[in-house]
Amino acid sequence: MASLIREAAPEHEVAFREVFSLDLDADRDAFFEDVSNADVIFTQPVSSGYRGVEWLGSDWLASNAKPSTKVFTFPVVYHRGMLPQCFPLPGLHHSRLAYHDAHALDYYLRGRTVQDFLRDSSKIDFLPVEFVLSEALDSTLELLRRERVAQIDAGVSDILAERQQLGQPLFVVNHPERAVLADLTNKLLRLANAPFIVEVEGRELLDQFIFPPYLSVLRAIRHTGHGIRTDRARVDHVDEPREVFFDKVFKSYADLGEAELAQAMAGSDLSAYLARYHRACRGKSSSLKGDVAWLDKLLGRRSSQMLEDNRAELVVALYKLFLGRQPGEVEVMQHLNGLDRDGYERLLLNFASAPEFKNAGGGDALVHRAASGRL
Repeated sequence: MASLIREAAPEHEVAFREVFSLDLDADRDAFFEDVSNADVIFTQPVSSGYRGVEWLGSDWLASNAKPSTKVFTFPVVYHRGMLPQCFPLPGLHHSRLAYHDAHALDYYLRGRTVQDFLRDSSKIDFLPVEFVLSEALDSTLELLRRERVAQIDAGVSDILAERQQLGQPLFVVNHPERAVLADLTNKLLRLANAPFIVEVEGRELLDQFIFPPYLSVLRAIRHTGHGIRTDRARVDHVDEPREVFFDKVFKSYADLGEAELAQAMAGSDLSAYLARYHRACRGKSSSLKGDVAWLDKLLGRRSSQMLEDNRAELVVALYKLFLGRQPGEVEVMQHLNGLDRDGYERLLLNFASAPEFKNAGGGDALVHRAASGRL
């Protein structure tokens, strides 16, 4: 974001600090000076006491900046809608293993070959449609929750929703493409009444690692196919065929050994994801595996029978989740028509921003329904 602002307005002085890597001793005075001199501060939410100090927190920034300084917050961009299988593992976060394909790791630990993984994960039905949509829904709900709890000034969930079916909005789960960063930065610049904007087109800044999406995921989220390469990965700014990339990954796993891999996975989100995946696939292989015609029928329906498919069930579930009631048939049909046109992320955002949801208490009502077991 700092690089984009420098690019758009080189006459402005822009300071950038990474709070997770800042040297608490050597960089402290310079950080204080940056805050005290700033006219505008853009910050992600940082809790007081982060890394054992008070002065890295967002509240401290607002309290110690000049009275005239404008402070705006934006969320941590983390979303697995297009890449449900992609996870960082803190214990194995370096070079080629900075991000992990959960299924590649699962195949390796179960004694399967890289050829087995490449063959199976390339199939159009590798991940069941219902599982993909469930993971995307959970990831989006978590992003919306973080935005609401932190009371951010400029959200990213709507930006991702608009771009989820065009190109690859996140190269990995927390590295957005330039277009997403530009849209988010321009939101903040408008809030600050800046006399310039960032260009959407231009040099990518976070493309040193690009994870290839699964074809089964693209089909499930009804992606247009535009701007996507499922056959290539990118690591350390170098493009590689998917086969070469994962062959090297499997060799890296062999060098590390199963004990270190198991330790890194223990209690991780990756392990929880694999548990959900195996539960979702248990007993379903006969109805999903290899049945491309069934998927085409599911994704291509245009009749009153749509009320009987899984997308209609999702709409009904969202009514219960956000509004606490059953929808009418016409309401379901209206959302299914919008789903065909705008996609799943927009469907979810329509419920989250619905006046009926806000009038009923918004997130507080949702939490109450969860606590009372009515979801």
